[in-house]
Amino acid sequence: MTSIVTMRGVRDIPIAHSEEDALQLGRYARALADFVDDLDRVLPERAVEILEALKNFVDVPGCVFVIACDYEVVRKGLKVKFHVGEDELQGRSFFDKIIQVPFRMPVHSYDVAAYVAQMLRRIGWSFEDADLADYRAFLEHSVGFNPRSIKRLCNTLLLLKAVASGDPDERTRILLEDRGRLKILFGLVCLEAQYEKAHAALRRLQDETLGLMLLEPDRALKETFGETIEGVPEDARPNLVGLLEALGRVVDSDGNRSIDVGERARLEEIVRLSAITSGASDERASRPQRRTVD
Repeated sequence: MTSIVTMRGVRDIPIAHSEEDALQLGRYARALADFVDDLDRVLPERAVEILEALKNFVDVPGCVFVIACDYEVVRKGLKVKFHVGEDELQGRSFFDKIIQVPFRMPVHSYDVAAYVAQMLRRIGWSFEDADLADYRAFLEHSVGFNPRSIKRLCNTLLLLKAVASGDPDERTRILLEDRGRLKILFGLVCLEAQYEKAHAALRRLQDETLGLMLLEPDRALKETFGETIEGVPEDARPNLVGLLEALGRVVDSDGNRSIDVGERARLEEIVRLSAITSGASDERASRPQRRTVD
């Protein structure tokens, strides 16, 4: 059985398995509700094409369309489809011609810290309540607070945790017992998920430039690492800077505004592990070093 929305309420009706069955639906309802979900899972330009097709039916009497989509996906699709820049983009106008009653899901109204703590406990992550402020900062400047994005991030962490637990090198297995290292790993996975070029650049840095990238990221991105922000929208660059600053505060464990030898060695161990899930095209940077067992 399934349900169909009517003008008077919700009734249970059989699923239509043929055109004849579908024609009989008219006697059950005065309005037929069509639900279109997960538009953010297709290419942005394809999402625009789907919306354009639906626009031809929105005036059909008795039909109601409920569309779940991310406005940013539509905006990107319009840029690709019509080859326009930010100044010429009228994505909201396009959206308003189709959507009569917009409703934004209140993803920021839930307790982020409690949800993150719940997800980390679920994957067996070692942390304390005092660490949640750093975890929140990593999320705020990368994938955001959408529960689906956080869950996907935790799935990546669970994979890395499984890899580390089976590694023949004891130093990698120790990662699972160190809250500080796990916190750095979380930040690196956030960086890789949202700013892949910056993550790849971080893996190639030497002593001096590493400190500049993590402790003074705004200056570093402007003066030295301009290629890492190629493709990053102008309005998203402050988030990249904020994420690198948050990562730098965690890596600089003694707070002396310098990445010393021990802190760099610890970071390199975690970077090698985080690179397993990286999709970077630079194989030298993205492929972890092979280890041999005597």
